[in-house]
Amino acid sequence: MYFSAGRLFGSRITGCLCSILYTLGIYRLGNCYTRSAYGEFLAMMFLPLVIYGFYEVFFGDGQKWAFLTIGLTGVLQSHIITAALTAAACCAAGLICIRRIFNRERFAALTKALAFTAGLNLWFLFPLVDYMRAGINLDALQYPGDRYALTLSKLLELFPIAMGATPSIDYGARDSMALALGFPVLAATGLLIFSVDAAEKRGGGRERAGRGWK
Repeated sequence: MYFSAGRLFGSRITGCLCSILYTLGIYRLGNCYTRSAYGEFLAMMFLPLVIYGFYEVFFGDGQKWAFLTIGLTGVLQSHIITAALTAAACCAAGLICIRRIFNRERFAALTKALAFTAGLNLWFLFPLVDYMRAGINLDALQYPGDRYALTLSKLLELFPIAMGATPSIDYGARDSMALALGFPVLAATGLLIFSVDAAEKRGGGRERAGRGWK
């Protein structure tokens, strides 16, 4: 996150701030210390790199397409569900920015990123698809969506008590995994918004004073 945010915003301070907020995310902490979901928090290491690589391919320097390949490969090799969600998010973002692909250099960069990602992971993807086609013991993956709905209160809670279970209407959200941003991130975001607003007001006051003096 430090590398990706620092490159995206061109600021080490911003990269450090984003890294702190990302590290203190309650869901990431729950994966580390409550759920022992090692695959998920390993995949979360590569998500910022996917965002940075996507930005470079579509809006920045297309020659840096390798960052997207590294990010996608890291996510895929760490956690399948996160990889599926990342693929869906990238496809949606790609459709939104589809006009950018009509540039020859950006199309070539995207093609290289996807081709190298597929090539690096073909040894894993081929047996995975073959296993999924066989339909061996996949009943556990068929969750009824109407019984595992996410409530608004779960997203907005400030002090979650998480046991690592999937939220379900059968036993409520009390012992389910933490899915909110958490108080540290919300408090830090609030302080950041307050400081930016205060700085803009001070700057606006000085500008008005300068115009009056003129």
